[in-house]
Formats: sequence, C-alpha cells, structure tokens
Amino acid sequence: MDFNGMFGAEVELSDDNSSDGYCGRYYASDDEGEEDEGGQDCGGEEGDPTGRKEDEHGNFSGGASHAGDGGKNRPVVAEDFLGMEFVGEQDAYLAYKELARTRGFGVRKGDVGRVDGVLVRRDFFCHRQGTRHHKHYDRPERVREERLESRIDCKAKLKIYYDVQRSVWKVRTIFDEHNHELAPAMFSHLLPSHRKMSNGDKAQVDSMKKFGIPTSKIMAYMAGQSGGYGMLQFTKRDLYNYVHGQRLARINDGDAAATISYLEGKANADMTTVARYTRTADNRLGSILWVDGEMMSDYQLFGDVMAFDSTYRSNKYKKPLVVFSGSNHHKQTAIFGFALLEDEEVRTYRWLLLNLVDVMGEKMPCVVVTYGDKAMRTAIAEVFPAARHRLCGWHLEKNCVQRVKDTEFRKVFKKAMYVNFEEYWKKAVESLGLQNNSWVQSTYELKESWATAYLRGTFCAGYRTTSRCEGINAYIKGFLKSTDSILELVHSLDRVVKDYRNNEVTAQFYSTYYSPVLTTGLDSIELFASKLYTRAVFREVKKQIKGVATLLFRGRDSISTTVVYKFSRMGAPGTIHKVLFDPDDKKIQCDCSMWNSEGIPCSHIFCVMKYEGLEQIPDSLILRRWCKDAKDSSRMPVITRPGHEGRMLRYAALCSATSLVARLGSEEVEDFEFARESIASVLEKLRHRIYERAGGQPGMSAWSPMKDPVVARTKGAPKRKKDFDPGSQPDVREKRRCCTKCGIPGHTKRTCSGDCARGVSGVGNGVSPTVGKGSLHGPSASSVSQPTERGYAFEDQTSTQGEGGLNNVSSAAMNTSSMVNRSGSPSWRPPFCGGGSGGTFFLGGQHIHQFYASQPCSGHQSEPPPHEGHCNTSTPTRATNEDLFERWLLQVRGFS
Repeated sequence: MDFNGMFGAEVELSDDNSSDGYCGRYYASDDEGEEDEGGQDCGGEEGDPTGRKEDEHGNFSGGASHAGDGGKNRPVVAEDFLGMEFVGEQDAYLAYKELARTRGFGVRKGDVGRVDGVLVRRDFFCHRQGTRHHKHYDRPERVREERLESRIDCKAKLKIYYDVQRSVWKVRTIFDEHNHELAPAMFSHLLPSHRKMSNGDKAQVDSMKKFGIPTSKIMAYMAGQSGGYGMLQFTKRDLYNYVHGQRLARINDGDAAATISYLEGKANADMTTVARYTRTADNRLGSILWVDGEMMSDYQLFGDVMAFDSTYRSNKYKKPLVVFSGSNHHKQTAIFGFALLEDEEVRTYRWLLLNLVDVMGEKMPCVVVTYGDKAMRTAIAEVFPAARHRLCGWHLEKNCVQRVKDTEFRKVFKKAMYVNFEEYWKKAVESLGLQNNSWVQSTYELKESWATAYLRGTFCAGYRTTSRCEGINAYIKGFLKSTDSILELVHSLDRVVKDYRNNEVTAQFYSTYYSPVLTTGLDSIELFASKLYTRAVFREVKKQIKGVATLLFRGRDSISTTVVYKFSRMGAPGTIHKVLFDPDDKKIQCDCSMWNSEGIPCSHIFCVMKYEGLEQIPDSLILRRWCKDAKDSSRMPVITRPGHEGRMLRYAALCSATSLVARLGSEEVEDFEFARESIASVLEKLRHRIYERAGGQPGMSAWSPMKDPVVARTKGAPKRKKDFDPGSQPDVREKRRCCTKCGIPGHTKRTCSGDCARGVSGVGNGVSPTVGKGSLHGPSASSVSQPTERGYAFEDQTSTQGEGGLNNVSSAAMNTSSMVNRSGSPSWRPPFCGGGSGGTFFLGGQHIHQFYASQPCSGHQSEPPPHEGHCNTSTPTRATNEDLFERWLLQVRGFS
C-alpha cells in the first residue's frame, strides 16, 4: 500500500472567506525535506532520524534539537519544524509542547488517521481549538456553576504523518497563528498540557502523606523546595486530585474489604496479630478489634490497670474509635489494642470486652478507668466482675460544671474527691441546698468509683483520669480528618503505635545508660533506687526519700517481733501514721497505703529504713512493673490462649503439605490443572464450613466482599444543617424571635422600619410561618386562626430551576414581570396585596405557594387562581432557613 501517495506533502493556505474570519499562516514541507519557500533547507538528513544536521565542526543544529535545549541556541520557532523527522509520534508531541511552552499556549492531541489499524497520521492542536457544544449552554437543571470557557476555535496546529519507507514521522503542515493572546512566561506552568507530576514528585507526596502531613502543607513544602510555586510543574488542584486518586486506588474493592485484607496481611507477617470483626445482616462491616503481638506482651505486663475511651470524628462513618491503653514501666502510654464499634450499645461493648479477654489469654484487668458511659459500666460489670471500675476525674469535673450552676459547689466537688468524703460531702450539699439535684444524687451513688477515700489502697498505676486516652485521641486527630476511610485510620494508628514505642525505647536508653545525681543525703538508699527503677519512677521515689527530712519521730512500740513506728509531718502534728516493721522478714507496711495505691515506698517507710539501717529496698516493696528490667525476656509472661499452641502446629503442618502439593503440581500442565481445581474445591468447602459455623445470614455468600459500613448514629444531639434544603422537614426546636409588628425575624417592633410592614392588613401578632394549614392551592378564611396569619409552602421544582436558586434573587431583579402568572387569568395581580387571595409564582427556581386568611380586597377573588399542572399535590413543607424568608418577604412586599 502506498502510504506516501495518500499522505504526501501539501501546503494549506487559510481561506479569507472562512467562517472564523481569521487569516493565518501555514508552513509546510514535502516528504523529502526539501527547501521551503524561502529557500532554506529545513533538515531531514537521511542519517539522522530526528531531522538534525551536522555542520563541519560536528555540531548539530535545526530540527528537534531546538526544543528544550536549555537556551543554549536560539529559541525554537515554528519554521524549525519544517523538515523535522521523529522516531515516534510522542517525540513530535513533546517537541511541539516545548514550542508551546516557550510561546505561551497549550497543546492537545487531536485527530488521527489509521490504515488497516496502523496509525499513520496525527494532529496536534492548540488547547483553545474548537468550541463548546451548544447543549452545554442550555442546562437549566445544572446545580453547579458553569465551567469557564477555554475553547475559542483557535486554528493553530501541527500535522505529522508516518513515512513507511524511512520508518519515521515527518511534519506535514504547521499553522502558527493564534486568535487569542498568548500567555506570558509567568503563567505558562498553569497551562493544562504543561502540568504534570513526575514520578519523583509522586513518590515524595506518597511518602509525606504516609506520615500524616496535610496536602496543603505538602504543596507549600514542595514549592519552597523548588524555588517557588512557579517552578512546580503542577498546581494545587493537580496535587489534590492525585492524592484523592491514590485514596480511591487503595480501597478499590471497598473500604471494609481493603481494611480486612490489610489486617490479614499483618497477621500473615506476624502470627501473633489478631483481628476480630462482625458482619451486619446486610453484609456490612460491624465492629472490628485488632491487636498485635507487642500489644499482647504489654497487656500481660501492664494490663492490671486498663483505661479505654471512645472518640468520634475519626472516620467518615462516624464509628466510635476505642483505644485500650495502660501505663508502662516508664509511666508512658502503652497501647493494648484498638477497636471500631458498630454502635455504643451494651451488647457491642460486651462483644468487644469478651473478645479482648479471649485474645489476651483470659487475663482480666484489676482496675478499669473509663469516662462513665452507662453502657460501658454495664458491660464492664458483666465481663470483668472482679475488676474495680474507676471513673475519670476530669470528666466528672467537666460534668459538674455543666450540670450544677453553683460555682461554690464546683470547688466543693473537686475537694471532695480527695478528702474524707462522707462527712465533708454531706455538709457541703446541705449548706448549698443541692439535696434534690438529680446529677448530685446520681454522682453520689457512684462515689466508690471516683472518691479517693474509697479508692485508697487500690493500685491504679497513677491513673486518676482518662487523660492518656484523651492524649492519644488528640494525637490521632492530628493525622486524621473526619472524612478519612477506615483503612486510612488503621494506617494512622500504626504510626501512632510506632511513635509511642519509639518514646519507650528512648526512655529505656536514658534509664539504662545515664545515672542521676544523688542529692537526698541518704546516698545508699538513693543509689539503690536509681539502679532499680526507671527514670520516671525514680523521680517519684526520690520525692519520698526527700520527704524523710520533714517527718517527726513520735514513738516506737513492739508487738511480739513486729516494731511499730509512729511519725507525723512538720506542720501537721495531728496526723500520725503508723509503720509496721518485721526485722526477720524485712517486711514494712504503712497505714498511708501509698505502696498499695502507687506501687512505690512512701516517706514513712524510708524513714524506718533509715532508723533500721537498711541500705536497700526490701524485695517485698519492689513492684517489678516499675523496674528497668520489667520487659526482660526472662521475665516476660507467656501468653496462653486456648488452642493457640495446637493451632500453630496445625498451621505448620498444612504449610508443609501445601508446599509439597505446589512442588508436585507444577511438574506437568495436567497435574497443575488438577491441583488448582482441587485446591479451589477444598477452599470453597472450607469457606462454607467456617461461614456456617459463624452463623452466616441466609442468602449471603460466604466469600462475598464485605460492604462498607453505613454512617453510625453517635450519641448526643445531631449536627444542625447549615445549608437550606427545600425538601427537608422543619426543625421545630429552632425558633427565632419575630417582630410583633410585621412578623419578620431579625428585629423587634421597636427597631421595625415602616417599609417592611407594607401590605399587612389588620393588627395582631403578625406573620407566623406554618406547615399544612389549608389546602395546597390556598386555604379558606376559616382555616387560619389569626386574621393576619400567613402560611408558606416551598416545593422543589427542578424542571424550572434557575441558576443560583433562592440565593441568586436580588431586589433589583425582582419585578412584576419575573413573577410568572400560572393562573392563566389576565386579571392576575402580584401577591401580597392587602387582600385575602393568594397567588403562585416562581422565585429563584422555587414554586412558592402563599396565601392569606384575611378578607379579599375589592376587585379580587377570595380564592387563589388555579395553577394545575404546575405543582404536584404532595404535602408542602416550609423552609427552615428564616434568613431566606426574611430576604424573600422584603423583596416581594415592595410590589404590593
């Protein structure tokens, strides 16, 4: 086939009588790269496929070398393309795009020509070529603002064709005149064809997003790195689009399915990782709990005191995020696990705690600290019957401020948490007259969960509040937005865990390789304590050692072999503490119960050690969870989950068997097909068995992809809508004060202007927007209780929706001609005259029914004109945005 005969060189001249009325200039060359009209040779040497020529000094010039030469040669111009040859059509596109960048216009790929499926012709246009289709100008139903126009039928273009004999692409014609102003250099990077994120840019963005850096800050950082926004090859919108595309790619199969797949991958990499989740009746993700191996180890060591709290606005489904945490040997936060809950019902918390205990080897906490949610308390009492439930002191003080307005009681309540409770509380409540306050009564009934007098002697590892949970929540929210997916939440939580564990490693390093300065005077005891405890715990112990200097010896008694010491503190002689010391067993016990509550010896005990000459803390007073070697592998408890060891053995046996199947089945094609079909059959049967054992729902496939959860309904008042929704039901709670003279909200009778009251007949309480009074086409006079009461009904009318909706109506544009008469009557009058009939008109795309209950004025009918066919008969609802009512009424009343 003769391609050259079909696509030979030609010269095209613009037609002076063309429709665009614009005379341009074309440049053309033939197939052989001969001289153009000016007699200049445009290249096309056979030895160089790009069209460049080599001079006598060995330097190349002309052809494609002008595009992107860094400014070493003269700027590339359109004439340079004549005679150029390119290895591929993409090379021609890049060269033309470089010309466009230097000139100030963009490039679009245009028409192509094929012969027997082979690409032989390609056109490149200016990005402003063509015009927008006329259908896009007549779209009354469009809600969004129209996109700006960029196409103005520019004729600039480059045509290339494929030379089969030489296997190169050649320039056929080029038209270099534009019918628009070219962009200056400062705007060239914003042209569509010159915007592109390189692979390096994408890798940098991915890395920064991985660590929770906001997209806006990434843009600012990369601009500063490149020398300014103008040096970037992409815009902020391009960056946001790329980030959004990456998010969608990660959850291509659904957010829930991607999250489960990610956790399964973690479990395959770490056999100690466990994830438990539930499905709803419609095959959606319900609740999910996940714990890794190190969390289990931390729980075995420090899980005697556990705090958990739920937080919101951490994901787009509004699922409550639960964080299980405790205090490690550095008094830092140790995370025991995470969970996302379907809801906050008792059954959900019960499922969560039961699975947590099962995963943790049936180890139960001794103390659980929460913020006092009723469902939490019920579930804790059922699952952890022997555990002490402590309420968060910070939340109690916060609730006290909200529930009790007496500022004096707030001070009393805060003090009551730490003093001899009963006597002080009774006097305070009676003196302030709060005996009948419901919150005071209910809080008093829970006194054993928050009053220090009842918690003294209970080891809480320093927990008085859930502030650690609140700190984790605050840290997490630095990485997340309320629109993030569950998978993004899980990734962020992984980063949170790594950060907390790094803090632990750093604290362990300083505790191990640095020694504190001895300053208490009891050097032997202080030195022993510094080598035993971590830095954070040693600070607390050192305070107690220093406190020995403030104690006064009050006596010493002997009971059998036990010695009883009595001490009081300087400034408080009335408070005497007794310390029991057994010289044989080196056991010391103080009635202040500090060791039982905090796990460290008190100053009274250290004072006895000084009197008895003890230089080391007795073993009976050493709590290993506070020691430097608390996480020593030799001391690490073994996690024993029922059936865990047997499951590991079975897993290893199956891995060995499947490895043998893979080796034998890969020898021959027939064996491979047989092995693959057999494995698929066994897998299907296993899935059915597991699914039926788990109680699957009828009609739901055992391997069907899990659907994403629905948005959860959280506790508390719902968030009010900010935007006006014509189809929404009115919020009966939202009441705004109206003027008693004109009925318009936003002002009072005293500040009411005379203009706003025009057209109102009669006197009384003014206007009251109502719902459902009278018929859709106007009520009778008896259907409204007050003579001047009016009702308004808004109905969505998308077929006549104008641009901008209600918000687009201005008083200047509001005239009688804009009120379309739907009654068909020539005597139709504008609404809101002093009479009693109503009318129907269109305002900003809304079909508005308005009616009166007062008597009609002279010359008008008592019933509104008919307008069948222009609205449906559904029950109308009034607008809930009173500001729109006010503006609407003010506009319409000017025409009464």
